[in-house]
Amino acid sequence: MRHVLDAHGFDLVAEASDAQTSFPLIDAMKPAVVLLDLRLPGMDGVTAARELNVRTPATRTMILSAYSSQHDVDEAWAAGVHGYVTKVHDSDTLTSGIRAVAAGERYLAPGLAPSRARNRGDGPLGALSARERDVFRLLVRGLTTRLIAAERAISSKTVDTHRERILKKLGLHSAVELVRYAAANDILDV
Repeated sequence: MRHVLDAHGFDLVAEASDAQTSFPLIDAMKPAVVLLDLRLPGMDGVTAARELNVRTPATRTMILSAYSSQHDVDEAWAAGVHGYVTKVHDSDTLTSGIRAVAAGERYLAPGLAPSRARNRGDGPLGALSARERDVFRLLVRGLTTRLIAAERAISSKTVDTHRERILKKLGLHSAVELVRYAAANDILDV
């Protein structure tokens, strides 16, 4: 991998064998793109990508894995991964993907696509229902539970339920993480 990246003009700034080891390196180095495998010891690549979207929103995440099942692609895409390439793709596909992701685009290697049925559309909010996307939008705008409930004519408990489901589906734990996630994925004004 190091040889491929070097041959295509990329700087490999750090390597780690697991996600927990990588986090301090990423915090310190602030790379443009992080390549993650899906199957990492201790924490899977999708969970690591969610964590990175919150920790370092400017760093973009890309899956490079031997796994390409529809479920794997759907999970990664719904988690807000910026790119996905398999290890069977050639080095030109990988480097094209890295360049696209570094330029702010989302990239799926040829032959990969998120499932429309599962994601209900492309993007990091694809796993959310229409009502959850609506509540997400209002939460990101800073509305309180009470204001959202009044604006949508639903109970505060229903808003809380939607918030909890949104956080769970996106792998987040707080309203602050939710706003950071929105900023990292350029969806503050959805």
